[in-house]
Amino acid sequence: MKIAAVIFASPMVGYANNYDFVRSSECTGVWSSANGAVAIPHHRAPRAELLYDGRTDAEGCMVSFDNLFVRLARLPHAVGDTFDLREVGAWKLALLVAGVAVLLAVVRQSAVLLACAVVFGLVFGDMSVLPYFNSMYAEFSVVGSLFFAMAACAWLCAVPQWPGLGRVALLLGPGVVWLGFSKQQYGFFASALLVYAGLVLVARWRRWRLAGALAVLALAMPLSFAALNPSDRVVMQSIAKANKFNTFFWAVLPAASDKDAALQTLRLPASCRGAIGLSWFTPGLEDHKPCPEIVQASRRRLPLLFAQDAATFLVPMRHAVASTRPLYPVYLAWFERPGDAQRGKYVLMRETSFSRWVERLPDRAYGGAALLLMGLGVVMVPGSLLLCLRRGAGDNPGRADVASRDRSGLRLVACLLGLGGMAIVYSLASSVFGDGYADFPKHAVGALVGAAFGLAGLVLGCAALCSRGTAALRQSPAPPAARAAPCR
Repeated sequence: MKIAAVIFASPMVGYANNYDFVRSSECTGVWSSANGAVAIPHHRAPRAELLYDGRTDAEGCMVSFDNLFVRLARLPHAVGDTFDLREVGAWKLALLVAGVAVLLAVVRQSAVLLACAVVFGLVFGDMSVLPYFNSMYAEFSVVGSLFFAMAACAWLCAVPQWPGLGRVALLLGPGVVWLGFSKQQYGFFASALLVYAGLVLVARWRRWRLAGALAVLALAMPLSFAALNPSDRVVMQSIAKANKFNTFFWAVLPAASDKDAALQTLRLPASCRGAIGLSWFTPGLEDHKPCPEIVQASRRRLPLLFAQDAATFLVPMRHAVASTRPLYPVYLAWFERPGDAQRGKYVLMRETSFSRWVERLPDRAYGGAALLLMGLGVVMVPGSLLLCLRRGAGDNPGRADVASRDRSGLRLVACLLGLGGMAIVYSLASSVFGDGYADFPKHAVGALVGAAFGLAGLVLGCAALCSRGTAALRQSPAPPAARAAPCR
């Protein structure tokens, strides 16, 4: 209901164009327009009208799975036609529904389905996520693919017996491949999920060949994305230069206790010291960016800098946690008619969103919750794999008895907490050390999905503990004083 109410709303609800739509437009020939002419991007309101003018440019094109939705939406139209951005949103919704249908057809465990329902409601009922449907940003693909890929990994941990190659491929493959080709930033997390899934397959069922195939795919996806978006392409050169500038000068170097030594570690000249604290978007630097040597800088030097000066890691990560509230780009308008922001139904949708609940937490409570989930992620990823290695009478592949179900639930909780926490860590770290604090809530959108999985893990874990405690109380003998006297 909430999804449809936003996607098909009139006037439109969607994120305004901050100019990044051009990366898709240069691939698809579909441009944001007004009155039949290509429109200049602005942040004040989204535009529903799109123009299919057929003009493309490989140098400005960023190949992404998300471009598929625009290509599907333009199919009924000829070059020169205008059509509605909500047609793109409808195709995104269609893929989401198809993915849920596959999930329901493959997964039979009620605990896994309950966890997926909790995560789905938190993520796709959130008003910070829904405007991505009616946009040409790749963040919808990040959120959607993360949900399905992580749900598939949780199912692999929880399923009590070998489900068969077909079901594994059907549930795991599409989500992980979608994530791998959604956005450059999250491609490596897709590879990490494949490695994790392979380790689960080996630990539980000794499926070495399948795990090897997943490892090959984990290596192939980033290489394929790089081949589709070569680094010498103009758009990739521009993105790389801006991202490095923001990472080093805006996020990392301002935290260094000895800035000259930090510059030396990063192999940047002393003349670059004046750029520390600036961003790619600092007014007055449009035509004369300082430190042209930043192009040659490498993030491979960052671990050495972190080892020498821990503040260069800890301070940006602390700011990263704080920068996720609110978890949407505040400068981008949502409503085609600005006054709709005050309409009762949209206010209700916003107030019942997961991200809104998070925003209302006190700073210390929010920071503590974030640290808890990230810490659980670091501990529970290896912990869940160790649980997968434990085999006993209840792990007989031919039957699913009570002991097996108990172990299945424990593995599920550990997997939800582990993958959820690591998704938060990866989203924050890849954002702040990938592009500094630029568009941070947008780049770190995966943290919302991770938090939802972590919360689902905590809920299921607490429910399991309460259930076991209740069962133990029922089975324990009553104290002598409480026993009834025999009848005479």
